[in-house]
Amino acid sequence: MKDGIQKLAEIRSTQYCNELPNLWFDRQYLIEHLESIEEDEWYVFDCGKVRWTVQESFDPRLECKNYSWSEFHEEIALLFNIPIMPDTMLYTSTPIGGTPPHQDRNRRAVLNFPVHGKFGLDSPQTFFETFDRDTVEYTMPYEKSDITDELAPWLFNGPKIHGVTNQSDVGRTIITTCWRHNTYEEIRSKIADGSLINWEQNEKNKRVKFL
Repeated sequence: MKDGIQKLAEIRSTQYCNELPNLWFDRQYLIEHLESIEEDEWYVFDCGKVRWTVQESFDPRLECKNYSWSEFHEEIALLFNIPIMPDTMLYTSTPIGGTPPHQDRNRRAVLNFPVHGKFGLDSPQTFFETFDRDTVEYTMPYEKSDITDELAPWLFNGPKIHGVTNQSDVGRTIITTCWRHNTYEEIRSKIADGSLINWEQNEKNKRVKFL
């Protein structure tokens, strides 16, 4: 299993992001968990109308991290030898239209799981050279993995300028996690050589694991 990680980590890997086609997660389980969260637990992302570098007309993005942990959350917290901290695990709901170019300065290596909505080319994450939407550098669609038969998660470089282009007819929701103190390059390298993964825990996990 470990020997195949490096080859898989090179699939669709760039300076911006790295698809993880061998990281399986129980998406239906997360959809059911998402549906159990009360409406008043969601809040408007505080950068939505205030601190965008380029002011654009977008509906606010909603976020939620005030929920009871599920089995998935417990397992993802134990899966890596550099742990993902609980306060970085949140759902984000992006409306039709998406979000404008921005940076995640305090989220250096970000791991996203697509949960609910239309993905693929309908609502990809997009990377930009500048804060102008006309400077697209790379597009990151969530697509089904041939290995897991589920939508593949992505690791990406939070400080790179990025946004969401949601051209579908519905909003879409992901669960996003991150490493605050390790760079994207460090995390990507440790996934590739297998040293980031707690293999003993990986074998125990039922909701999220490397195949």
